[in-house]
Amino acid sequence: MRPGNWQPQIELSALEQSIVKRIKRAKLFTFLRQCRHQLFNEEFQEELSKLYADSAKGHPPVPPAQLALATILQAYTGASDAEAIEALSMDRRWQLVLDCIDCENAPFSQATLVRFRTALIIHGLDLVQAQPENTQHPQVRSAIDSARLIEAQDVEVDTNGEVKLLQGVAKERRISIEDEEMRHGRKSKSQRFDGYKRHVLRDLDNGLVRAVGITRANIPEASVTDTISNDLKYQKVNLVELHIDRAYLSSSLVQNRTQELTVYCKAWQVRNGLRFTKTAFILDWDNQTICCPNQVTLPFSVGGKVQFPKNICATCPVRERCTNSKTGRSVSIHPDEPLFRELKQRQLTPVGRAKLRERVAVEHSLSHIGHWQGDQARYVGSR
Repeated sequence: MRPGNWQPQIELSALEQSIVKRIKRAKLFTFLRQCRHQLFNEEFQEELSKLYADSAKGHPPVPPAQLALATILQAYTGASDAEAIEALSMDRRWQLVLDCIDCENAPFSQATLVRFRTALIIHGLDLVQAQPENTQHPQVRSAIDSARLIEAQDVEVDTNGEVKLLQGVAKERRISIEDEEMRHGRKSKSQRFDGYKRHVLRDLDNGLVRAVGITRANIPEASVTDTISNDLKYQKVNLVELHIDRAYLSSSLVQNRTQELTVYCKAWQVRNGLRFTKTAFILDWDNQTICCPNQVTLPFSVGGKVQFPKNICATCPVRERCTNSKTGRSVSIHPDEPLFRELKQRQLTPVGRAKLRERVAVEHSLSHIGHWQGDQARYVGSR
């Protein structure tokens, strides 16, 4: 059975006017109440009614205009289906828009809302939901566009017209309706988090936090150093020592450092099982050559790979301790190999290890900020 057109009252009642006066920030509720008869005119409601079979059997369905308004409010507030149903029975702003003020129960169930959204997708009407001429209101447009984006990244319609969840996680997946910059992030292979990364630059001499930064959770930590450098320029501060986490080794502060700046960072561990590691090979930076444990010397280029001849490796007396490859041992020379070697040598000394421990104060600052601020930022988005 197809529903009839929804014809709510156009003029605001005295009760509705009092509710509107108390809405200070979420003005979309007021806009939808005042313009719902224009957004969902008779022509558009008739198009939405085609979602339902033309049959005399069954109970009259809930007007699709009401369900469409609830869908818009979901996108605007970030409410789930269950939260939307709860809001309809407890939040007068929702009741104002859907014409059910002071109702004891929501005008429809959660299952009805889910079926309506599924029907919109199957019939392609989710693409025209915002096309009436008065939906140029920026909040309406933003809410619907956000809902479509989130729907597209998580849902697909197969050849049979069935709506299914996409397998895997979309690249740059948006995880919040209200905050378009929030992303999934990883602390490690097993530890995940959502939202943003917090960065601080602490002056180890006086304990002041001189600069802070916020980046999306899926962006490399090193990307924040450009903004931090700009903050330091205004303070007219020159860096002499930089105590950092390994994630910042590719940052502009390290890559563009001067001779006066010393970098302190825990070096990457070099492993190769029971065989020779890269550190067993002697690098001559003046002559750009590498010498293996068997005293075979070859030229190298920074950022390239050195392949030792397979015929030499095949007869090498220390082959079993070096490689089992049929093509011979290979060694990659990282573009930052000199820095890595420098960090490795520095942490082998007592003075170098003591310097590395100074960075504990930075971790304490991050911990204190997280304790007082909690998991929620003071504003939406990164600044």
